[in-house]
Amino acid sequence: MDRFTLEETGLVAAMGSGLLAFGTIWYSFVNRHVPNPYLDEVFHIPQAQTYCRDRFFEWDDKITTPPGLYIISRVSAAVKSRLFWTPVEKQCDAGGLRLDNLIAAVLIFPLAVITRHQIERCLTPRRSEQSLNTVSRYAFQTGFNIALFPVLFFYSGLYYTDVFSTLTVLLAYSHHLSRVSRDRSSLISDAWTILLGIAALFMRQTNIFWVVVYMGGLEAVHAVKTLRPKPAEQPPMHTVSEHVRFYIERFSVGDIHDPPIDRAWPHDLCYSIVGIGLAAIYKPVRILKQVWPHITVMCLFTAFVAWNGGVVLGDKSNHIATIHLTQMLYIWPLFAFFSAPLFIPTLLGRTLRLLSCVKRSKLSSVDKSNRNASSGHTGSSKGSHDGDTAGPVSLTSKDHISSSMDSPYLQAARIVVSPRAYSAPLVLLAILASWLIVVQNTIIHPFTLADNRHYMFYIFRYTIRRPGHFREYLVGVYLFCGWLCWSALSPLEMASSRDNKDRRVNSALNPASSSTVVLLFLATALSLVTAPLVEPRYFILPWVFWRLLVPAWYPEQDDRHHGGGGVASLPGLAGLIEWGRRFDLRLVLETLWFVAINLVTMYIFIHRPYVWRNQEGEVLDGGRLQRFMW
Repeated sequence: MDRFTLEETGLVAAMGSGLLAFGTIWYSFVNRHVPNPYLDEVFHIPQAQTYCRDRFFEWDDKITTPPGLYIISRVSAAVKSRLFWTPVEKQCDAGGLRLDNLIAAVLIFPLAVITRHQIERCLTPRRSEQSLNTVSRYAFQTGFNIALFPVLFFYSGLYYTDVFSTLTVLLAYSHHLSRVSRDRSSLISDAWTILLGIAALFMRQTNIFWVVVYMGGLEAVHAVKTLRPKPAEQPPMHTVSEHVRFYIERFSVGDIHDPPIDRAWPHDLCYSIVGIGLAAIYKPVRILKQVWPHITVMCLFTAFVAWNGGVVLGDKSNHIATIHLTQMLYIWPLFAFFSAPLFIPTLLGRTLRLLSCVKRSKLSSVDKSNRNASSGHTGSSKGSHDGDTAGPVSLTSKDHISSSMDSPYLQAARIVVSPRAYSAPLVLLAILASWLIVVQNTIIHPFTLADNRHYMFYIFRYTIRRPGHFREYLVGVYLFCGWLCWSALSPLEMASSRDNKDRRVNSALNPASSSTVVLLFLATALSLVTAPLVEPRYFILPWVFWRLLVPAWYPEQDDRHHGGGGVASLPGLAGLIEWGRRFDLRLVLETLWFVAINLVTMYIFIHRPYVWRNQEGEVLDGGRLQRFMW
């Protein structure tokens, strides 16, 4: 694992102290106003106290998650009892147990910084590796904001599993990134992979999708890329079958197509998936040598499911796995709401470029009419179109030029894989598929309707459960938010050669590879579509992994990339642009946005309690105060 320099350690300490102070205020307010277990703490805290009494075989059947959190609390209580000369049971009251989550939330910050730094190193050519010994400012900002993520930070003051689950998965991810930074992994590294995978599963069963599908898949891709076959010249090919044979041969030896996401069109993603699959089929031994620890974790998890009679511990009746495809639509508005500052440059830049294009079009039409009137010129000139050159058709570095000798089927195939040809049908297909999912697969769990203490109750009440076709109208919102989240992963689409030079200097600008994004989407889908209940907590890890992959953005580069039509072209931004050379302005806004959301939700939780009443106005639940939360 990477280590901080002395200067970086000081910066981590300063930022971590601020985070700790903010978390301590929240923790103290919760303990002062809500000293007794609240909501799910009613199950978690007594179970942890049972473990503190060393009764490890007593289990509350209402609890569905593994005992990892309670084991950590037992160890923590033993350490704190020796430090403060107090009984173990004293450290296992509500305040003592909640303190463990606060500490874990603060630890997420430096771990997220290291993880983002490791990602930047993996995405940068080896010749630039020496310049990556210093952690980027962007990594510090990203790690700090991940720790401040409102849904995650809120539970730093309560005793829930989410904070420690995130911490253990990030530990496993950091270890994974250290493995893929070299060609071969040692047996010790393999053993750590298994141990960290088991630790993640001891927190939440759904972490199997992150430690096996996502990280295991990334290691399989890494194993394929380490094959490094000799480059081969593309021979003249004029039929579809010749192309298929050539690429199967190249894919089978590990010469896969895996471009950065900013250079990838949908057909590139398909090529990437097919290429990796074929390489794995033809080179299984190399793949197995890399991923056997993940297979071991998967086998252990399968054995647990067989022994337990299901994935869920305890109460299985209310947590039956189902196919809930609308989860993959709900996720995008949630990301868009919390990460709204990240999308400001995209929205402003697109708007400015649209206005610029309209203006140029009007000027061009006027100029053309004037020239035609004066010279009678009626000819036309041929030029290159951005849309034609944006997406590569050939999988090699040499563009394949259509020939009159090409078969009709090959010519048709070239048209089919042209982004200009399939973009509109693909959008229509996405709209139709999303609409069908909303109509046929909207699932509303009884818990969502029965508990008005969660914000999701009101979101469903005023959107999904509104009468008429309102939920169908939300399809446009889902797709627009999904496009925003995709655009954040590649803020500089189809990067130019000059942009690539900038990326070698500033590694934070490098986008993720196509295979990484595909695996992220797959792991996210598997972790969400099997859950009938919609809870913001379920979106924490998908958001964290997505957020770690979002590259940096700077106004000057955006302006240069778009020919002076970017955000930097706005008047009065000279001072911000100068400051933006040092910091990603989006992340500054994101920090302020997260702090604002946290303050609002904290205030509502602490100072806006209420009591349940029936229709006759009688007080229910013994008059206990209820509080709003995620």
